[in-house]
Amino acid sequence: MLVICEDCAKKYSIDEKRIKAPKVKFNCRACGHIIIVEKPKPKKSTSPPAEKLSSTAVFAEHEETNEVASQQEKGQGHGKQADKKENIHQSEKEPSPAVQAALRHSAAAAGKGVPFFFYLLAVMLFGLLLISTVFFHVYFNTIPDVLHDQLELRSLALTESLKGTIHLPLVRKDYLTVNQEVKRISKLPGVAYAAVRNAKGIVVAGFFNNRNSFDNHFAQKVKERGFQPDVLVKNTLPAGQEWSGAKISVGGIFVYDQVTVLPDVGGELHVALQLGDFDRHFFKTLLAPLTVVLLGLFLLSGYIIFVLLDKLVTEPMRSLTNIANRISLGELDLAITSAGPREIRELGAGLERMRHSIKVAMERLKR
Repeated sequence: MLVICEDCAKKYSIDEKRIKAPKVKFNCRACGHIIIVEKPKPKKSTSPPAEKLSSTAVFAEHEETNEVASQQEKGQGHGKQADKKENIHQSEKEPSPAVQAALRHSAAAAGKGVPFFFYLLAVMLFGLLLISTVFFHVYFNTIPDVLHDQLELRSLALTESLKGTIHLPLVRKDYLTVNQEVKRISKLPGVAYAAVRNAKGIVVAGFFNNRNSFDNHFAQKVKERGFQPDVLVKNTLPAGQEWSGAKISVGGIFVYDQVTVLPDVGGELHVALQLGDFDRHFFKTLLAPLTVVLLGLFLLSGYIIFVLLDKLVTEPMRSLTNIANRISLGELDLAITSAGPREIRELGAGLERMRHSIKVAMERLKR
């Protein structure tokens, strides 16, 4: 009895007399496919005539004699071949090179490659990295300019307001009123210091908002000697300009010093704002509860989309792979049903048509 493997077309010769059960299963030695062999039903036959029996026996005896003679000539045997212990033995014909190459490729491809989960995770991480990059780009290229403009506008407003207030007292040389107005401006929130220097470079009025904002050494000097004139030298008024602003370091902190010229009486007016207050206000706004909630909703929505996409694509593909493996093991009656996106459903329909075609072809071969 000749049996052919459905996958690799390898042929096997089976002794029908040694098949005890109605059906026998064994694995193909070339590809591992499960082959199912059904025991043929006995046929009712009349006893052949004596002449045919004798001729058949003679033909068999003659064939056996020729086989033994050929074995003796080639030196491959010293007698009759012993009975084989296996019920199934491999045929001499090997699979074709194309079939062997396909089997090797299938075995090499099984279990290899990166799962879809990692591709999806990489896309999500890339999106998060892109959004973070855009955010930091906007922050470091836009926010500093916005803060600088706000600092400049506020310092200009304070200097112009103070200049209008102290102009008449300076003309009258009423330095008590000048000191009172400068001290009032220096106590406003966000102001680091305010000072007035006359045309000779002498500080006629100067006050710091809070000495504790500066380092201990500088605060001690201010406590002992009063306002430090060296602070005003770091931002001088260029010739021909009425006002100028600059970011300078004073007592261990950064301030934005705005200087403007005093008309009629000469000299300069300085008003400095603490940059740390603006940074703290910005981060306080950035880390507000509403911002944190929006960020949490964004991360949660990203995680939900990730889980849904993984479930929508990976699970149907795993189901189709499982069904295809079962069909390859001989379960040709297993119908293929697919779910998920349209492309996966089309793949399942194609596999179902292929299963039906293989089943019909196998039924024709058995006939």
